[in-house]
Amino acid sequence: MRRFGWIGAVLLLVLFSVTPASAGQHDYLALGDSVAFGYRPPAVTPPADYFDASNFAGYPERYSPNVTNASCPGETTASMITPGAQSNGCENSVGSPFGYRTIYPLHVSYSGTQLEYAVRFLRTHPRTRLVTIDIGANDLFVCQQTTPDQCTGAGSRWRCSGSAAT
Repeated sequence: MRRFGWIGAVLLLVLFSVTPASAGQHDYLALGDSVAFGYRPPAVTPPADYFDASNFAGYPERYSPNVTNASCPGETTASMITPGAQSNGCENSVGSPFGYRTIYPLHVSYSGTQLEYAVRFLRTHPRTRLVTIDIGANDLFVCQQTTPDQCTGAGSRWRCSGSAAT
């Protein structure tokens, strides 16, 4: 968990060192899950809002008017990298082949995984000044739904979506 704490601290440092004015001058690529996408609780989100991605704004939109936000609600580490891997609602859900992306639009339309999109984006936008990635919480949620001990085994490593974390 210490590793994730340091990663989060570095991400926040990078985000807060980029002001909205300076971020808008350069390309910014945001990757990740619902935190970057713009989480809104389903209980307070009218169903029609899901058909317009602009109804959801996460931290990337706050810091840059020139953001390309390729995030997807429910993305896991594995599904971000590997086509068809288990997600927590992006491409699929535990027990269901459907996910957010199969029904609703994202901020950016693309085929393949977020990683594939990111590589294509960075090759065509070599002056990109900032890339943020938030990922991992959905790995734990999938693990809790798919393992007998719900990832609470004392001293064990939790394994989720084909990846392991310590």
